[in-house]
Amino acid sequence: MTTEKIIDRNSAKCLTCGGEPVSRHRHDFATCECGAVAVDGGHDYLRRVFNGPYEDTSITREVEVPENPCALVTGRVALEHTDVVLSNVHAEYRCEGQACSVHNRSDHPLRAYPQVWASGMFRECPHGDLHPDPDDRYVDETHDCDGCCKPVESPS
Repeated sequence: MTTEKIIDRNSAKCLTCGGEPVSRHRHDFATCECGAVAVDGGHDYLRRVFNGPYEDTSITREVEVPENPCALVTGRVALEHTDVVLSNVHAEYRCEGQACSVHNRSDHPLRAYPQVWASGMFRECPHGDLHPDPDDRYVDETHDCDGCCKPVESPS
């Protein structure tokens, strides 16, 4: 049995300023507020550049790599509610058991909106705004929004 380390979160906490940079994709070089700690590599590799003390806050897990070589090949996936097809998508075993915007979509408030790939997976609301797809772990969740992507709360 062969295993592979999967990086779910690539981050480190600077013990000087308390900042916690997070690298969200392969070439996302993120630094803390004081510049003493930086992380890089996104979900592909863990790289640290530091000039001060830090605590690694990354989240990783080991997964079994399938023996079937076909399961290791990246594939093509049709985006939801659109005619766009992505190629070179990560192998399905890498996100097994977790929400994934291409292999295992969860039931979230934006699910009825078309998916849009733009350096991360987004959903386009009826207002024409792009909202981060809640199932995409590579996209920063903060964005300008009129609140249309939030679940509607029932009155108390």
